[in-house]
Amino acid sequence: MRGTHDIPTNASNAHAPAGRRLHVPRGTAERGRSVACPIGRRIDRVTSSTGSARVVAIHIGRVIVDMEGSGQPVHDVPMPASPALRRGAVGASHGSPGSTELNITSGEDIRMNTAMAELRDTRPAVGCVQALPDRPGPDQPLAGLACINDMAAEAEARLPKAAFDYYAGGSGTEWTLAENERAFRRWVFRRRVLVDVSEVDTAVTVLGRRLAFPVLLAPVALQRMAHRDGELATARAAAAAGTTMILSTLSSTTIEDVADTGVDRWFQLYVHKDRGLTAELIDRAVAGGYRALVLTVDTPQLGRRDRDERNRFLPPPGVDLAILTSTTGGLAQQSGADGGSSLFAYFARQCDASVTWTDVEWVRSRARLPVVLKGIMTAEDARRAADEGVDAISVSNHGGRQLDGDPATIDALPEVADEVGDRLDVLVDGGVRRGTDVLCALALGARAVLIGRPQLWGLACGGEAGVRHVLDLLRMDFTLAMRLAGVTSADAVDRSLVRRAAL
Repeated sequence: MRGTHDIPTNASNAHAPAGRRLHVPRGTAERGRSVACPIGRRIDRVTSSTGSARVVAIHIGRVIVDMEGSGQPVHDVPMPASPALRRGAVGASHGSPGSTELNITSGEDIRMNTAMAELRDTRPAVGCVQALPDRPGPDQPLAGLACINDMAAEAEARLPKAAFDYYAGGSGTEWTLAENERAFRRWVFRRRVLVDVSEVDTAVTVLGRRLAFPVLLAPVALQRMAHRDGELATARAAAAAGTTMILSTLSSTTIEDVADTGVDRWFQLYVHKDRGLTAELIDRAVAGGYRALVLTVDTPQLGRRDRDERNRFLPPPGVDLAILTSTTGGLAQQSGADGGSSLFAYFARQCDASVTWTDVEWVRSRARLPVVLKGIMTAEDARRAADEGVDAISVSNHGGRQLDGDPATIDALPEVADEVGDRLDVLVDGGVRRGTDVLCALALGARAVLIGRPQLWGLACGGEAGVRHVLDLLRMDFTLAMRLAGVTSADAVDRSLVRRAAL
């Protein structure tokens, strides 16, 4: 007979918030092996030949389910609080390589026995992200993920809701967020035929360095929510692909640890009210061999992101602002009085809304590195940036996370490139998901593009290998787009390749 059990939960449970229940149908299955399942989602099917099922532990983002024949009510156990357990320093290893499960006792003898589970998306919507995602096992290949959107869907299935919402969400109604991707469809190619494209050159030069193809990794905060190796995995993937990684001030890995990977690297800077702290960040980047400083200029205050407010966003234990925690106390100490997003509260308290062009000169003089301004959207600001002596700009609306109502970056790009493209390197970020998007951006005046969310989807799907898969997909797709458009050199792409689509 098939039956079901509901697992009551309480606020201390790591895999569900107060009031949530885990639904565990019963059935039949083989015995003799254990399996761990990602945290924070409903167990849709657990089958056993003998009877009830129960969650017995949560470890490194995994729920361990115990199958037994005692007929006892299904119940659960909170995630162990020890950071050592979350790091995998304690416990026995079972199953496939890279999978660590923990056998614990909580008030009674709890045994890991056998389980088979499928997961559905009823992840916790409220409170902090509860655990660090583990690496996918070897039985979860990346080869079936054929495009960035496939990887986004897979990442959503794997990540706790609060983590996915933080990465995927935008400000306000998320109109600008969606517009960034939609706008690429408003441009079409004027392809040429009977061109010898047996050999194409995808390389471009950005700030004096030759890159294998025109895609850099944008600064993205708190990458260890997507994978426990976080920014280190991203750095290694970027190095293998022959491109540049831009490390965020809000990184969950230190400036020095990323430098140790040897990746070609730039450092993204938020100017803090504490100018001594800001100077220290610049000095650490210079000492760490970062090749450029990327000053984000579109964030006098953080945009209001409804998803994060609803989720009362706070990173999981063990994940914080690694570069800043010793000075600012980290996000756990920044929660607003209304219990909303800890990051929104951090910006309100720590970051400087009074930054002007005068501060750009201060940053340039302090760093003595090439300076990139990220967040330029108009010809007027682009011209001022060139006049101030900056070395590059990125046309950016912060991935639709700041002013909702900003135009798509690909629509803003032409006026900026026309104004200053002969004076400095123009980059663009926002909505890039295909190689055709990269080709369109180059045609409209960009030297290269930055990608943000795609690298996170790669991290969530497979750590370093996942980010490399993202870069491989984009490079292959870009190369194909060049061939099909009759383009033999990325450096030779110009405005004649595209036109506005007929509406």
